[in-house]
Amino acid sequence: MPDVQDAAPAPGGEGVARNDAPGRAARVLVCDDERLVLVMLAAALRDAGYEVIEAESAEEAIELARAQAPELALLDIRMTGMSGLEVAARFRDELSIPFVFLSAFNDADSRRRAHALGAIAYLVKPVDIATLASIVSAALSGSAPRRAGPG
Repeated sequence: MPDVQDAAPAPGGEGVARNDAPGRAARVLVCDDERLVLVMLAAALRDAGYEVIEAESAEEAIELARAQAPELALLDIRMTGMSGLEVAARFRDELSIPFVFLSAFNDADSRRRAHALGAIAYLVKPVDIATLASIVSAALSGSAPRRAGPG
């Protein structure tokens, strides 16, 4: 599972990955309960050409994902209420949405749990925007490894 130290740009990762609808930028859901982090990440992804869905809570992320079907989700792990780990399990099991974790914590237990859930990557805050864009591009182009997780 790539992290901020070992993430590499996707081959041919220039430009924005597209979904199945012609001419529409890929849709990425970003969920973080820290408003400043959410706004910064969303702005960076919009600047890179992605359509961004913003959620300030796990519950809102699930609701928006069901309604708007993002191609990828970026999830903070530790949030008030339901954790990003719980959201990821639901995205994997119910909606088949791949996910990347963002966390201020770089502990072995969090990384192990993220890996077990099938995360594409685990990025440690503060997130380098170039690395984030590279991971998102790789995930959307299918060049990032997709982990099946338990099941």
